[in-house]
Amino acid sequence: MYSAFGAPFSDPKIQTEGDELVRYLKENDVGRVYIVGLALDYCVKYTALDAVKNGFETYVLKEATRSIDAGKEAVEKNERVLKDGGVKVITSDGEEVKKIKEKK
Repeated sequence: MYSAFGAPFSDPKIQTEGDELVRYLKENDVGRVYIVGLALDYCVKYTALDAVKNGFETYVLKEATRSIDAGKEAVEKNERVLKDGGVKVITSDGEEVKKIKEKK
């Protein structure tokens, strides 16, 4: 199980902490999530994709994650998968982060 939102088995699907995470975030009116950590090509990627599937506006902060396979081609492939899945891959100096700073 790589995703914080995911179930270890899909058939039959069993309730997991991920179900509780979705419920908790929605009950607390969270609509946007920022994902960081290790590893971009596993846990970060699957958590981000599942966040989108669960209806969250999802961002991965590029400088705050690393891949197990750190080769340029592998990193670019994983970023494409994220973007194709509806995840916004951002940087700390990008417009999305500047907007947050301006609100403070």
